[in-house]
This record gives sequence, structure tokens and C-alpha cells, in this order.
Amino acid sequence: MKILSVPIEERISGETLEKYNQVLAIIEGRTIAGGAARQLYFNKDFGSTDIDLFSWYDDAPLKNYSGYKLRTHWAYTFKIQNYTIQLIRKGYSGSVENIFNSFDFNCCCFAVDRNYIYYTEEAIEDCNKKQLRYIDNYNEESHDFEEVRLLKYIKKGFLPACEGTRRALGNLISTIYIRVQEMDFIESYEDKILDTIYFISCRYPS
Repeated sequence: MKILSVPIEERISGETLEKYNQVLAIIEGRTIAGGAARQLYFNKDFGSTDIDLFSWYDDAPLKNYSGYKLRTHWAYTFKIQNYTIQLIRKGYSGSVENIFNSFDFNCCCFAVDRNYIYYTEEAIEDCNKKQLRYIDNYNEESHDFEEVRLLKYIKKGFLPACEGTRRALGNLISTIYIRVQEMDFIESYEDKILDTIYFISCRYPS
């Protein structure tokens, strides 16, 4: 995996810069990675989605914001100054590459650490083409919520563009059909699932 970098001041300005400076006061040196870092690279919509923080050293809550609103086995979630911040509880030692290798899709491979934005060529290509491809060493057995993740990015306008994501889409459609028939899907995702059935049918006509 070839990782590139650019000084953050070359990519962000205006409202994005103001929001980023607000978040800097909160994150206590941790690394922003995933969708929020992608928003910083493209200087657009930063803070409109969860800001995921990755730590090199521990999974302790943010020192100045102990009142997290949700705790799961993989993250603490905070609501701070109109931002939803998720502190990933798994430690990542050594490099941004370790974080990227834990992701599923190329388009997620963005990170901000020490005033630089890190990214891969595949991440830029897939974002520009709005295509959805797994990273080279993706292991589906090590990832949870694959269906929800696929729904999320299809709703953002990304189209499956490799054998793996196309196969996952076929499995997703089958799973949606079965779950709707059995009324056995997660209630909080009911609207998203039903909306996406219509969305998929429009993007992938039979």
C-alpha cells in the first residue's frame, strides 16, 4: 500500500478550516481517519458525519469530555460542540498504514495526523469516480456490519466496481429480501433498508 501525504493547509480553507481548528482542541493529539479525513482532503462537509479518532496508545476516553453518550465494544461516542466524535477503542501502533489496513473500502483511506493528510492513490481514484472497491488485503471475515457499510456508501452515490463489492451487493439484495419477508431486520435501519431497495432498483435496473 503506497501512502501519500500533503500539508493540511494546502487542502483546507474557509469554513472547513474553522471547524477543523475547533476539533483540534478536542481530539488531544489523536488521528482523524476515514470519512471525516476524506472531507478534509476535499475541503467539503467536514463535521457533517461522525469524526472517527484513532489512538496510538490507549482506548481511554477523552480526558476533558468524560461524559460519552454511548459506549460499545469498539468505540466511545461523544457529542461535543455539535460534532459527533467516535473514539475507536482498538489501539493502532506504528503507522497510518495500520489504520488503512483495518478499513474495508479504498475510499475510506484518508487520515489526518500531525498537520498532514495521508491518503492512497486508490482512495483518490475511487472518490473521483464514485466507485466502491475493497482495499487489496481486505478480509471480509474480520469486518462486521458489511451490509450496513455497503448500504451507507451506495446511498452516498458510490457504485460497486470490483468482483467483491458486486458479489456483496448481490448478497445484500438477497438478504434484504429475506429480512423484509421475515420482518427480522434491525429496526433502526428499517427506513434505510427500504429506501435503499428503491435506490438500488433505480441504479441497477433489471
